[in-house]
Amino acid sequence: MINLFLLILPLYLLIAIGFFAMRTKLLAPEAIPTLGAFVMNIALPAMMLNALMGQNLTEAFNLGYVLAYAIGSLAVFGAILLFFLQVLRKPFSHAVIAAFGSAASNTGFVGLPVVTLVFGSTALAAVSMTFVVEVLLIMPLALILAEMGGKKDHALHAVLRDTARNLIRSPLLLSIIAGSLLSALGIQFVGPVAKTISLLGAAAIPCALLIIGGILANTKARTLDLEPIWISIGKLVLHPIAVALCFMLMSGVPDELRATGIVLASSPMLSIYPIIGARFKLEALSATALFIATSLSFITITLILALV
Repeated sequence: MINLFLLILPLYLLIAIGFFAMRTKLLAPEAIPTLGAFVMNIALPAMMLNALMGQNLTEAFNLGYVLAYAIGSLAVFGAILLFFLQVLRKPFSHAVIAAFGSAASNTGFVGLPVVTLVFGSTALAAVSMTFVVEVLLIMPLALILAEMGGKKDHALHAVLRDTARNLIRSPLLLSIIAGSLLSALGIQFVGPVAKTISLLGAAAIPCALLIIGGILANTKARTLDLEPIWISIGKLVLHPIAVALCFMLMSGVPDELRATGIVLASSPMLSIYPIIGARFKLEALSATALFIATSLSFITITLILALV
C-alpha cells in the first residue's frame, strides 16, 4: 500500500500544483480552457496515435474488454438513473446528468496517467478501448437522454445529428481510428514526424493533471448535500465493482487488461462534467460531485490498485 501510494503520489502532486497555481494567480482562469483544448485536441490524440501505431492491432483490440466495460458502465448508468428518479424524485434530465457522472470516467486526465505509470505502455490498449466506449456510447446516450428530458426546442433528429457531428469531429476519436488503421497497414511515420508526435504526446499527462488542479481551484461548490455524494459513490465504488463483475463473467480478457479496466473505472468523472451539467442548470451539483470524487479518488484508486 505504501509503495502504491508513493507511486501515484506524483500525479496528485501535479494536481496540487495546478490548484495552487490557479489560486495564487500563476495561471489565469482563462488558461484552463486553452490548456484543455491543447490536451484534448492535440497532445492526447498525438499520444494515442503514437501508442496505437506501435502496437499490433489484433492485440490492441479485445472485444470481451469492450463488451464488459460497456455493460458495466451501462449498468451503473441505469442504477443511478433509477435511484435519482424513483428514490430522490428528481426530474429526468437531472437524473440523467447524475447517472452520467457515475458512469463516465476521467480516462484522459486521471485514469491514463495512473495506468501508464503502474502498468506501462501496454495499458494504452485498454485506454483506447475505454475511450471508444465512453465517446461512442456513454456520452452520446447521456446527452441525448438529457436533451429529451429537458424538452429542448430541438427535435430528437436534430439532437442525434448534432451529437454525430461532434463525434465525427473529435480529434481524439479520429486519432484512435487513424492509429488503428496505420497499425493494421504497418505504416510508420518518418523520423522527424514520429519524434514531433512523440514530443506532443509527452505533454498530455502533465498538462492534463495541471488542468484538473485548475478546475478544482475554480470550482464553486454548492452547499453540501447528499446528491453529489451519491454521484461520487456511484463513480468511485459502484462503477469499478460493476466493471470488475462484468470482467469476471467475460472470457478472453487478459488479466492485465482486466486490472487496467477496473482502475480506469475507479477514476473520478470527466473534468468537463460541470460544463455539461451547466447546460441543464446543474453546474453546482456537477462541480461539487467532481470536487468530492477527485479528492477521494486518491484514496480509492490506491486501494483498488492494491486489490488488483
